[in-house]
Amino acid sequence: MEGILKQLKKQREKLVKAAEHRDKYYSNRSEAWKDSATGVIYNEKTGEIADVVASLDITITELDNLLNDC
Repeated sequence: MEGILKQLKKQREKLVKAAEHRDKYYSNRSEAWKDSATGVIYNEKTGEIADVVASLDITITELDNLLNDC
């Protein structure tokens, strides 16, 4: 189980880095691009990555609590 926890934390780190990179890229784009269909979809996908990170946070916490209770 600890191996799974370690993998989840590693995957979370990768997703956080990806989301930060996407945020930076999005911030550097023009307002016209941000308002375009491409920009809107890009921003939505970045939000979905953030949602996955939040779900991973919950899973990691629950698994960590389970391991500590054993």
